[in-house]
Amino acid sequence: MKGLFLIIALIASLTLQAQHKDNIWLRSTFTAQDKFGLIYDFELQHRLQPINNDNLPNHILLNSARLWIHYNINNKLKLSVSPIALFYHIQWKSLSNQDLQKIQTREYRNSIALNYQFFTRKKVNLYIRSAIAGRVFSNKSPQFRWRNRIGADWKINKKYTLKPFYEIFYQSQKDYFIPLEQMRFNFGLQRNFNKKFSIELAYMLLLKHNIYNANFLKEDNFIINLQYKF
Repeated sequence: MKGLFLIIALIASLTLQAQHKDNIWLRSTFTAQDKFGLIYDFELQHRLQPINNDNLPNHILLNSARLWIHYNINNKLKLSVSPIALFYHIQWKSLSNQDLQKIQTREYRNSIALNYQFFTRKKVNLYIRSAIAGRVFSNKSPQFRWRNRIGADWKINKKYTLKPFYEIFYQSQKDYFIPLEQMRFNFGLQRNFNKKFSIELAYMLLLKHNIYNANFLKEDNFIINLQYKF
């Protein structure tokens, strides 16, 4: 119980110190399965951010395309590999004449992940996921990033599933290692329309470490994920 209070106190303290930002993440995932049991996810993503005094996120933050290949080792353990992913990160710099300069960074990423369901009941699955990614950028040193997640899938009924999770990121670069690069607290609700099509709406609180000072960047991310299975 003391550990829970310590975690809550830590989150509150980080939030109080954080700079604040509201973003919108839009994602589409297309899924197919071959005769060997391999599952392919092709993922497209578009993120929007506010700049300066914008009331709404209307400037591009990120565009990405990624392929995931999944293999179920058994009914509890899944191996996932992303051989290639392309990300375009966008930053906006305010100029003296009140114009904005667009700065774009290309990223090539490959990843490997393991997902383990350690608790399974009729309506609730609890899982842990660990992943590592190699990241190569167009204008800075390569990175390795580790991420560990604990989450749940709670099937309310045939149509609705709750999908909360907590995830922590670590980052290693040429000159430094960040033991806590960011944390994500996600609460999602998935609506299944039929066996092929579903929509997930989610809110994610993201706390991102600032390497230049002790503060965190706090992001409120509102996510829409469209999923279609062939």
